[in-house]
Amino acid sequence: MTLDLRQHVQLFDGAHHLVATFDHIQDAINAAASGDSIVVAAGVYREQLLVDGKDLTITGEDGAIIQARIPSMPASRSHPAPARRTNSP
Repeated sequence: MTLDLRQHVQLFDGAHHLVATFDHIQDAINAAASGDSIVVAAGVYREQLLVDGKDLTITGEDGAIIQARIPSMPASRSHPAPARRTNSP
């Protein structure tokens, strides 16, 4: 893990020590352990975030915006109606 204060996402351990910096929030979430905190600087983050089984605090500074994209739903395929049999006299 790196400490580069030019990166906009900071990871702090449970004792509030800065332990790593990241460009992406999800990278910080992946590196975090339960009890850690993530601080996000002002800016727009276009990310889909998944926090799975971790007790984290994620805080955004004023002006921090997360624009999560909803995964595209597959277009519904049109299926032709089944053929109908008719009995001709």
